[in-house]
Order: sequence, then C-alpha cells, then structure tokens
Amino acid sequence: MLLALPFQNCSDKSFSTSAVPSSQNNGNGGNNNGNGGDDAHGNIPQNCQDQLQQITVPVKMLFVVDVSGSNASNPGTDPNKVVRGGSIQEFFNLYGTKPNFWWGFTYFAGTTSSALIGYNNDASQPAFTNNPTDMLMAIQVFLNQIGDSGNTPYVAALDLAIKAIQNDTVYTPDTSWVVVWLSDGMPVPDVNNAILTSKVQTLIGLRPGKVTFNAVYYGPLNPTASGRLQMMTMVGGGKFLDTNANPNGKSFQIVDVINVPGTICK
Repeated sequence: MLLALPFQNCSDKSFSTSAVPSSQNNGNGGNNNGNGGDDAHGNIPQNCQDQLQQITVPVKMLFVVDVSGSNASNPGTDPNKVVRGGSIQEFFNLYGTKPNFWWGFTYFAGTTSSALIGYNNDASQPAFTNNPTDMLMAIQVFLNQIGDSGNTPYVAALDLAIKAIQNDTVYTPDTSWVVVWLSDGMPVPDVNNAILTSKVQTLIGLRPGKVTFNAVYYGPLNPTASGRLQMMTMVGGGKFLDTNANPNGKSFQIVDVINVPGTICK
C-alpha cells in the first residue's frame, strides 16, 4: 500500500531554514495549509508529517535534482535554489534526526549526473547514508558550490538513480526507497517517452513494491514538460506536483508530494 499525500493539506510552512533565508522565497504565499485538497481518494485532510515521524521502518530518500542552465538564466526558474534547496532542507529539518531515514542526493546537467553522497564511479562507496552530517554537507555543497548550467540529461539522471538503488546492499525486507525528482523542464536532448518509461520501470523493478518515483515540476507553464514528468510518476507509483497548479505556487513541502511504500497517511 502506498502513502497518498495531497499537496495542500499537510503543512503550514513556507521555505524558511538556516540554509535558505525566507526572504528569498519566490513562492506565491507563505503556507501550504489549503482548505482541503482533492486527490484520488477525495478531499480528505491528512496529518502527513506526524505519520512519517511515527514510522520506524527504514526509509531511503533519493533526491535527483536538475541543475541545468534554465534554473539560473534571466529570469531563471530557481536562481537562488530556493525551490530546490529550500524544499530539500525543510524536509531534512523534519526527519534528519530520525535514525530510520537514509539519504541520497544526485544532480544532473549537461550530459552527466553526479552524486553528492556516495560513490559516483566508485561502487565501494554507498549511495545512501544514515549520517545526518553527510546529508547536511551535501545540501550545503549543492547550495554553495554547484552551479546551474547546460542541458537537462534525464537519461543520465535516471541511470545514476538506478545504479544507486541497484548497488544498495544495506537494507531489510521492510526498507522503502523514495525517489524525489525536481526539474524545471523537458529532457535536453529530447528522449522518447518509451525510453523514459522503461528507465522508470527498471528503477522501481529493482525492489518490487518497495520503490516509488515522485516528481516536482517548477518551471513555467508547459503542459508538455509537466505532462512528461507526470507520466513518469504514474509509471513509478509516485505523486506529482506542477507548481503552476499549486495554490501556493512554488511554496510546497516534499512530505506532501511523495508516496512511501508500505505506509498509510492518516
């Protein structure tokens, strides 16, 4: 069973963390506690944050983040990394001290995808860590050292995500993997839908019933670009958010836009 989270209902915070000042928030509003939120099960308020705080089974979060040039170009979709870094930092603030949470962080641009935690080309180094300091350092490197430039290589990013889970040998039968993809546009170079579908199927098939692929689209209104990511989440059993359809714009919480295998949000 999957955790189904309507993106408006479960949080009341905008991005305001020690790493990303709230004054930089370019969202359309300061909280996410909308009056209900229709999902596949109807308009049902759910206490998602508390539910995730209570679970004790291992949860492995893998953030896959777009750092292509459109993020920083004039005017840029996320020039100060408030959307990407802010949402990841806020999620980490909520769950970073939970010993059952593990962390992975990759980014993609140009023609490649790289890891801020783990191995990259060294398979002896795990792609996930349960050391909060490692994830905090990864967030800081992302915010302060990783520039936005180049194309948007979806295939390279998916291949590295597949490798991260494929090479993960530290898990129990009840471990879940939650992939969170954040992007502002179409794959460049363009990729056939069948290829993307196949890659996502490979990803979730590595641990059947234990992996979900979730995505946030934060670029300009573009049904083709957002539809591509929505398609990928449907294949991956995850949730999808187009911030253009979010009542609070680019202000959202990742906890509200993910499915965690084996968990019910009450």
